[in-house]
Amino acid sequence: MTSFFHKIQKNVRFNFYHYAFSLGLGFFLTPLIVRKLGPEEYGLWVMAGIVIGYFGFLDFGLNRAAVRHVSMCAASGDEEKLRDVLGSAFVMNILFGLVAFAAVFVLNEFLAVRIFKVTPGVLPYARTALYLMSFVFLFRFPSAAMDSALIGIQRIDVIQMINIGGMLARAAAILGMLAAGGGIVAMVGVSLGVVAAHCVVVFFAIYRLIPAFKGLRLKINVKVLRDMFVDGFYQTMIGAATQLGFYMDKILISYLLSVSEVTPYHLGNMAAILPFTVSHNFFTPVYAASAELKARNDAAGLKKL
Repeated sequence: MTSFFHKIQKNVRFNFYHYAFSLGLGFFLTPLIVRKLGPEEYGLWVMAGIVIGYFGFLDFGLNRAAVRHVSMCAASGDEEKLRDVLGSAFVMNILFGLVAFAAVFVLNEFLAVRIFKVTPGVLPYARTALYLMSFVFLFRFPSAAMDSALIGIQRIDVIQMINIGGMLARAAAILGMLAAGGGIVAMVGVSLGVVAAHCVVVFFAIYRLIPAFKGLRLKINVKVLRDMFVDGFYQTMIGAATQLGFYMDKILISYLLSVSEVTPYHLGNMAAILPFTVSHNFFTPVYAASAELKARNDAAGLKKL
């Protein structure tokens, strides 16, 4: 049991390593990006991130529930059900990615003109950036399914090492892009490359760490999928409400004023979400650990947790 709780502590530590890297790079890069892009293009960059975040709820809690189901299957040694969980989650995330891709691709003009209200001079760049951003979803959703699998087997340390490597590569690419005179389109292109690379690296990590993944069947088990949707639905409603509280103000500023007005508000608002982010670093490892203890019927371990 001692090693079990040491594993949780290790995962929490790696969450904070990732958080510290993210915070440090953000404070270093943000002033450079704002000066280079200007308030309107940077505001568009912020809003693009919010759109990606909200489309993340298109999974209706499936990936969050997959963490619990992977953890329980791994703890009980049920490899057959584990394959069904992984296969169902992976197929559904491919479909979610295609839906999100199509939605942003089709709504490109509406988002740029009606929601973000970019000026005519920036509109061509905004359109191109949104088209590029739609391709992010084709990698982001499958990556989310694979991240859930690693969290389920409590290898958050692996995910965060991959994330830290991705952040460093992204920061280096952004610095090179800024030096070469790139703008918002290049920024989105960098993000697309990092997300695609993350998807590939996590795939190989899962292939090595989860033996059941080698016999994965890309098909949906209806019963398993239904159970995951039931488990994840209410958590998604809570998560969506939280996201709405954090980001709706920026959406309203963009819609009622202009996307350039989002920049000063966002920069001032970044500190406000720090407590939420800190608490989240504890929550994720505990969620996976509690599912494992429940699968073992370990009441004493759950009480200690």
